[in-house]
Amino acid sequence: MTTPVILVHGTWGLKQTWWKPSSAFAAGLVASGLGLASAEPFRWSGNLGGVEDYTPGDPEDPADDVSVDWTVEAIHLRDYARLANVYFGRPSDAEVSLVAHSHGGQVAILAIAHAGLNVRHLVTVATPVRKDLAGWQIGAQAAIKGSWLHLYGDWWRDSMIRLGELFDGNIGWKMKMPEALNIYVKGRGHSDLIDPKLFEDLGIWEKLKE
Repeated sequence: MTTPVILVHGTWGLKQTWWKPSSAFAAGLVASGLGLASAEPFRWSGNLGGVEDYTPGDPEDPADDVSVDWTVEAIHLRDYARLANVYFGRPSDAEVSLVAHSHGGQVAILAIAHAGLNVRHLVTVATPVRKDLAGWQIGAQAAIKGSWLHLYGDWWRDSMIRLGELFDGNIGWKMKMPEALNIYVKGRGHSDLIDPKLFEDLGIWEKLKE
């Protein structure tokens, strides 16, 4: 039995549809033999609070200051997974896998490292790489039972990714996630990495079945 998957949208992602069960992306996931954790999609505020509320601190300290918005949403994601597990007859703390886009990846990382979400596989897609979350990224890597894949495209096609380290003293050119297995996709930008055919071609659907 494959691990159920939760789709996590990014900043301002409530206006998008890829993370909803009726989307082509979700259909591609199901057609591959995977299943969504619930027919009711996970929603979070999509706030950019992690940038706006940034307070400098020690990037190696897991207790470093992070966005209150993202911390609350991380707990929300954990509780969503637990309720979905119970509803479908699974143990509340059963493993789930996550596909998270943009700053939804930060919510996913915090859910794993801070809120204790039990995760088999994590796929972050065009998630900005931030030094102020380095401690949490390390914690997430240690807690993930399977693989952490990070997809990124061309930096010049992705204006959003350059916000990743803007308030961390850098411009944000860093595209690789140090704790993940990085997959560069030439010719793609920020949103067009969310593509079911691309996930099939890269073998990500199959990886999520492991």
